[in-house]
Amino acid sequence: MEMVQGVKALDMGGLDWSKSNNMQWLINIRWYALAAMLVAHSARVYIDNPTIKFILLMLSPGPPAFAFGIAVGAELTRDWKKYGLRILVIAILSQPFWGYVNISGHLLNDVFALFVGLVAIEIERKRRFMGAVVVLAAILGPISGLMTFLVWVSWVLRKRQLELGVVYCMIGVVLAVIIEPHWIKYSYLGIAIFVLPLIKAPKLPRRKYFQYSIYPVHLALIAAINFLILGW
Repeated sequence: MEMVQGVKALDMGGLDWSKSNNMQWLINIRWYALAAMLVAHSARVYIDNPTIKFILLMLSPGPPAFAFGIAVGAELTRDWKKYGLRILVIAILSQPFWGYVNISGHLLNDVFALFVGLVAIEIERKRRFMGAVVVLAAILGPISGLMTFLVWVSWVLRKRQLELGVVYCMIGVVLAVIIEPHWIKYSYLGIAIFVLPLIKAPKLPRRKYFQYSIYPVHLALIAAINFLILGW
C-alpha cells in the first residue's frame, strides 16, 4: 500500500478531514458501510442460522461510520440547514418501510438518530449547551440515543484523533461485553481513524445523492419482498 507522506498516525492536533486523501477515505468508508449495511440488514431479516448471521453482522462497521460521516459533514458543510434537511428527508422517506421491517426493534429509523445528533451539534455550537445531546438521546431511547451520542462525540473530538479513536474502541469493547459479541464492530472506526490516513485512498466515486438514496430504497425493497413474495 502506498503511504501518505507527512501524516502522523497519532497527531494530537487531529487531522484535517477536508484534505483530499482524508476526504477520499470518508467517501470510501461510506461505500463500505452502505454495502455492509445491506448485508447486515438482510441477515437480520432473512437468515436464521446464528453462526452465519453473526459472521455477516461482524462485517459491518456499524452506525459509527455513519455517525462520524455526519459529524464531519457538519464541520465542512457551507449550509447547515440544507444539510440537515437532506438528512431529515431521508429519515422521513425511510420511516414507513422501517416500521414494516422493524429491523432493530426501535420505533424510529437510524437516520432520525443521525439527524438528532446533527441538531445536538448545532445547539452546542450556537448555544454552548452540552446537555442537549443527553436530553435528545434520552428521548430517543438506548439504541437510537447511542447513535445520536456517537454523532455528537465524533464532532466534539473531531480534532483530537487519538482520543476519538480510543473512545470508539472502548465503546465497541463495552457493547460487546454487555450486549452481544458482534457489537465489537463499533471499534472498527476507532482503528480506521489511526490507520487509514497513513495510506493513500483508492479513488471511489462520490455519488452523494445516490448514496443518500440507498437507505430508503433498500428498506423499501426488503418490505416489498416480505409483503409480495414471502407474504409477511
